[in-house]
Amino acid sequence: MQASSGVSGVTFLCAATKNGVRIEVVLSTSNKERNKNYFRQLESKKQEIEQRFGSVLDWQELPDYKLSAISKANKQLSIF
Repeated sequence: MQASSGVSGVTFLCAATKNGVRIEVVLSTSNKERNKNYFRQLESKKQEIEQRFGSVLDWQELPDYKLSAISKANKQLSIF
């Protein structure tokens, strides 16, 4: 399942498989540098974001790729 954030190219994803669940914010505009700037802006507030979320998140800048992502997976939880 995915939902728009209201910012073009910034998407919220939720995935459930037999191997667990994952939520993700994907930064994937058509401009690599814009994605990296969005990522750095969010990363500058990493401590506050993780505190509000209540858990450590997986921050993936992926410098060799156009997109970046922030995610949290739980492999112990399955809806199947």
